[in-house]
Amino acid sequence: MPRQAPGYRLMKGEDFYPSTAAGLTATASGVQGNSFQISADISQFTTVTTAADSAVLPVATAGAKYYVINGSANSMGVFPALGDKINALSANAVYALAAGKNVEFICPVSLQWYTNPA
Repeated sequence: MPRQAPGYRLMKGEDFYPSTAAGLTATASGVQGNSFQISADISQFTTVTTAADSAVLPVATAGAKYYVINGSANSMGVFPALGDKINALSANAVYALAAGKNVEFICPVSLQWYTNPA
């Protein structure tokens, strides 16, 4: 068996898989400060009652990527963390994710998210 350096561990297969969260509910009439906090690499929302329901991304840190799936019949909002921006929207502005669509949020530099598709 290979010897491990102190404070390190060998990587396992699960280290290469993104974290997932399925069957999520967007916060009803959410605002940036109280919306569902996205924490998994891939988040699937299945309950979105109105277009005012929303979620919020983590702080935009260079290199971060999150994939959000709206599997509901209603549009939902996705907020950036306080002070962050999505695409060319102003800081703190909500991004509308249409029903049945998905989007990848990519952060190349701090404070700025971009979406794919745009």
